[in-house]
Amino acid sequence: MKSVETSGLTVRLNGFEALSNVTLSLNHPTFTAIIGPNGAGKTTLLKTILGLIRPQSGNIRVMGLDPIKEPKKVRSMVGYVPQRDRTSIFVPMKTKDVVMMSRLASKRPPRWATEYDEIVVRKVLRIVGVEDLADRRFDELSGGQQQKVLIARAIVSEPRLLLLDEPFNGIDVRSRV
Repeated sequence: MKSVETSGLTVRLNGFEALSNVTLSLNHPTFTAIIGPNGAGKTTLLKTILGLIRPQSGNIRVMGLDPIKEPKKVRSMVGYVPQRDRTSIFVPMKTKDVVMMSRLASKRPPRWATEYDEIVVRKVLRIVGVEDLADRRFDELSGGQQQKVLIARAIVSEPRLLLLDEPFNGIDVRSRV
């Protein structure tokens, strides 16, 4: 199965052609890095794959589904860390709750946290190196600590596809390794 397939993908933003005739095919599972200079369209490609931006032409499939026609199904299978996240501006919540929200969003109602969910959240926070910050307010963390929490938020729901847009922004070199 392919995790992502595009063919002839073209996206225009404010009259500018951000993506032009992009065709790619990513096997599942795989690790793939999309690299390029600033303004090359990497973020636009990720947002288009998620169905957040509608292409002018071309086709997209994520796990065999069209993200424009079936956005909820696609997003339920994808963990995403945006280049910049505004969560800290609006959410005076504990770090563990920011991560738990993502875990609960992937469940069917009623969305109550179980003991197992709490164990998974703690485990993911430990994996990314911020378990000791679980009870601190997210908006009081450093930029690098917030970025680690956002990575935890993306992986806690056990997505089939993980899209990370500049995931190491603000993270110190030792933590990247």
